[in-house]
Amino acid sequence: MSQGWAQIPQVIAGIEAALSEWIDGRLSETDTAFNAASTRLALAAPSRKIAALRQSTDYLLDGLVTRLASSHQLRRERLNGVTARLEAANPLALLARGYAVVTRPDGAAVRRVQDVSAGDRLSVRVQDGSFPVRVERNDGDNDDGQYRLAGF
Repeated sequence: MSQGWAQIPQVIAGIEAALSEWIDGRLSETDTAFNAASTRLALAAPSRKIAALRQSTDYLLDGLVTRLASSHQLRRERLNGVTARLEAANPLALLARGYAVVTRPDGAAVRRVQDVSAGDRLSVRVQDGSFPVRVERNDGDNDDGQYRLAGF
């Protein structure tokens, strides 16, 4: 009988190995079945795919909005720059700063003292309108470099 007891650990080890193999097989089959069921569920329930597509669309839309806002801001800054340059070049802005524009009867601007002679009739435009003038004398040939138009 002592021989029978000696074989018990071997028998138990064999049973454990067989049981472990059977459990591993069942776990493998269950894992395969679970993966197949998950795949079928994913295909049958498009809500996850829709959610993923919605998230992707939201991401793309956010990027588009950001790019449009940036482009709009850049265009606004360019427009402000062009507007500032146009306002600086506007003759009416010159008048608003206290300067006058003097023109000949033909509309040509008087740019130099040498452009006028005594007796010439001119028009002086200021911020709030214009008025006629006549040149009484031209002191453009004086030695101190200062030019005077008398008769205003």
